[in-house]
Amino acid sequence: MIREINSTDNDHIKALIKLKNGAKINEDAKFLVEGWNIIKEALKTLALVEIITTKEHQDYFITTAPTIPLTIVSEHVANKLKGSVNSQNVFAVLDLNKLKNYNYLDFSTDMLILENVQDPGNMGALLRTALGFNFNNILILGDSVSIFNEKVLRASQGAFLKLNLKVLKTNYLNVLQELAAAQNYYLISTGLNQKAVYLDQYSLPTSQKVALMFGNEGNGLSSELVAMSQLNLKININPQLESLNVSQASAVIMYEINKQKGGHNV
Repeated sequence: MIREINSTDNDHIKALIKLKNGAKINEDAKFLVEGWNIIKEALKTLALVEIITTKEHQDYFITTAPTIPLTIVSEHVANKLKGSVNSQNVFAVLDLNKLKNYNYLDFSTDMLILENVQDPGNMGALLRTALGFNFNNILILGDSVSIFNEKVLRASQGAFLKLNLKVLKTNYLNVLQELAAAQNYYLISTGLNQKAVYLDQYSLPTSQKVALMFGNEGNGLSSELVAMSQLNLKININPQLESLNVSQASAVIMYEINKQKGGHNV
């Protein structure tokens, strides 16, 4: 089905604008994504339920996705939907219920655990880096920013479609205990406390599954998660710098763990 809409007063466009922020998924579990990278990845899934674009791109989608409803909009309407100045005028609606990797964890692979990470740019970068270094499970805890926030989605560059994702707002300490006890994960925290070991001084058993934990940008991990960890890591950096940003630190540590375990692309 192809339809053309040129007014922002159209009820369907108003509904799409409400999906734009993504901080809260609507009652139908739909959310809006933007950009070629994300949409090309979404086309490989069953979750993409509508494409919205301007006339310049319609032929591409008519050819590559003929069974998916296509809405052609004017530049004026596209401007209301876009989340960045350099928008590519390609948008899509995804159905969360059709994302097989959401609310699912694969206990055979490494895991990244994020507690109270609130900056959308950091969250998106963390997801993208996790995919790059084979941390294919993401467990998001507490008061973290929604992974469906438009800035998170844009920064992740479609990585969220390839990762196993689970969100727990409360009562997650028992889950972490089970990861260590029942699922045999090695819990690693990060921080600058006295028990922390420098990353370049530690060798990880290559057969051990890792659950790597990072916390809030300002306060770090909660004391409860630090206490549960079996190892606390820190990075040896220039003493003139107090610390690295959480997304920067995660990239360094995930790269090193992936390299020690013989992961690809290192």
